[in-house]
Amino acid sequence: MAFLNINRASIAGNVQIVSDFCKKHGIELCVVTKFCCSEPDVVNLLYDLGIKRIADSNQENFDRLSINTAANLIKNVIKTRLSDILLIPSLAPHARPQRVFVSDETLLDALSELPKDICPEVMLIMEIGDLRDGFYPQQISSVCEKYKDLPIAGVSVNYACLSGTMPYLESIHTLSQVTSDIKTKTGERPVASIGGTVAFSFLTESSFNYDFQNDTCAWELRCGEGIFFGFDSSSNKVLAEFKQDVFTFYGEILEIREKEYKKQDKVGCNAFGEYNTAYKNGKRNYMVLDFGILAARISSLRPLDNMVVITGQTYDFTVLDITESEKTYNTGEFMGFTPSYGSVSHAMLNRYVKKHVVIEG
Repeated sequence: MAFLNINRASIAGNVQIVSDFCKKHGIELCVVTKFCCSEPDVVNLLYDLGIKRIADSNQENFDRLSINTAANLIKNVIKTRLSDILLIPSLAPHARPQRVFVSDETLLDALSELPKDICPEVMLIMEIGDLRDGFYPQQISSVCEKYKDLPIAGVSVNYACLSGTMPYLESIHTLSQVTSDIKTKTGERPVASIGGTVAFSFLTESSFNYDFQNDTCAWELRCGEGIFFGFDSSSNKVLAEFKQDVFTFYGEILEIREKEYKKQDKVGCNAFGEYNTAYKNGKRNYMVLDFGILAARISSLRPLDNMVVITGQTYDFTVLDITESEKTYNTGEFMGFTPSYGSVSHAMLNRYVKKHVVIEG
């Protein structure tokens, strides 16, 4: 069966880089674990590394965590549904979120109906150009006044998540100004939360200069892709000094056989309605693996053996051309790949990929 490995040393190194930057500038770090559905083995590893805040798009994933770990984390729901809010009273105490990110008054109305002792803090999402979800900056003040009985903790922005809008200094100033106007019930500084690995890339640029520690806001950075993949997809670049080998994906070999491909005059589409042009004429050695597109897309997998070529994929099989490889493979063994964000997400969701993650390093 296909499975994922996690390199403990690599993830620890990446966490250390981001944590050191945040501590230096007085910024809280919130690790986004939505891509892996807050897989308990992953969250436990983060907790052991000193991470105190996580964020997920699906509230139900928090219930998978151990009571001890969940009780000691600040759990954020960054995609809050009305149904999530209505479910909060029925959740076990350790599974309840401490914060929910909200961009619609219907959800704020629902939060107002919750008993005060179980109502999570509220982060208002602000539209800053990404054109996903969020109140406009000029709306935040009136929303806070209308819902002054709610525990509104601060304001959040997202960068390059949907439209590709990148961080820019003016948006940082706008977030600070809007957030500073919020009067929190606790009397603490309101939280200004920035989302996206691209934000980390922006904040660490040599030309960027902002005094976070002496601002009127308490700043938070939400980061996931950089920590787990050492990559910033918004800028399409590898992050310097980060490790890219946190995850390795393995598929089990079902068959190895020489087969002959002859180009035909009339060729139909494959299972996805596409024409496959990867096969070469003549006899070649092919390997069949036990996973397909439902577990990990070939477009987001790179074979560890660079002499291997991925030739095709169905919903539950993947085929490789291993003719040029100098390595010896056998049925029942495993072929390894370096996966991207998307393929790891698919693997985590697929129940036919082993979920007991092996910790390496």
